[in-house]
Amino acid sequence: ARHYRHWIRPLSDWQPDAYSPRRQFTTLSRHLIARYDLPTFMDAAWFRGRSALAQQQQGWFLHVAGGQNIRTADIPVTFTKKTAHHFLQAPSHYTIEEALFWGQIIGQGGSLDLEQAIQATLMGESFENEAFWSTVIQFLVANPMLDPDCVGPLVDYIYNRKYVHQEVVNPGGEVVIIDPPEPNFAMKARSITKLLDQVEAWHQLLYREERAPRIEWGKSPISDYNYTEKDTLNGGAVHWTIRELLNVKELKTEGRELHHCVSSYTRNCQKGATSVWSLQVTNGHNETLRLATIAVDPKTRMVTQLRGKHNLKPSITSRGLTFGAGLDPQHAVYLCQAPAILRRWSHQERLGNKGGDLNAWIKH
Repeated sequence: ARHYRHWIRPLSDWQPDAYSPRRQFTTLSRHLIARYDLPTFMDAAWFRGRSALAQQQQGWFLHVAGGQNIRTADIPVTFTKKTAHHFLQAPSHYTIEEALFWGQIIGQGGSLDLEQAIQATLMGESFENEAFWSTVIQFLVANPMLDPDCVGPLVDYIYNRKYVHQEVVNPGGEVVIIDPPEPNFAMKARSITKLLDQVEAWHQLLYREERAPRIEWGKSPISDYNYTEKDTLNGGAVHWTIRELLNVKELKTEGRELHHCVSSYTRNCQKGATSVWSLQVTNGHNETLRLATIAVDPKTRMVTQLRGKHNLKPSITSRGLTFGAGLDPQHAVYLCQAPAILRRWSHQERLGNKGGDLNAWIKH
């Protein structure tokens, strides 16, 4: 309604042709303002309220609906004709941001596995420092033999070297903040084998730090969560817990078992800037599975990260909630049940969502 000046057909001429409200909206929006067809995922522009980002994406919708190329819109990435073409072919359940990444990766010849692996890293969270991260995408596409499971650790390593400031404790006990180790880190002329060796050495360093004197911090004002119900998969009872991790060893164990670098939150946990939580389930056979790691800003009670094994996050398909291939069936079953637990905990603790991860799990 706020864009009624762009309507090209009268509302009274529109008739719904489907029972699904989402499908009805798709036909309505195209009836009112589209001279040319455009992909279904772009409807997401209208479901984000009145934020600056929502208005920007609605502008992209109008731009493409009017017959113009997405390349000439104010998008945060640089598209070629080929990547712009692939953008329009992104899966219908994607957000517009995810579709931009799809165009970048698939349009340059990247595989579907690589696209999903990149989307699950911190690269998939925003387009900050896009000029640099686009070179990382080009590097990954140029190395098709790279195991997708290595993408997350590799991106974490690059981010740590280029962007993460370091804390150094002087002999007198004074803590000094210094620049990132390699602020000029670039992908040009990098060897994939050497880079993977550096990632491995970094992980070994993190592991040695785990064996250093115990580093702990106090509990945040947010409460743990416990819930017991019938285990429909194995019989007996299943016990769900969402528990705060309160020392370095717990962070390291979480990261090692879920194959991500949550241990990089150590300093923020010590300062009280972040609290890290582990979603776990103990099934009817008394087996405990770690399902997801949650980062929360304890001051604002905003969930800033929520990821599963290998940094995965769920996708919404016509079949419901999915977490991609490669998970053992039991793990996948409990992951699909986890949103109900997360929804109850977030409601109990009045948690908000920053960045979209929490909504990706609980709003489906």
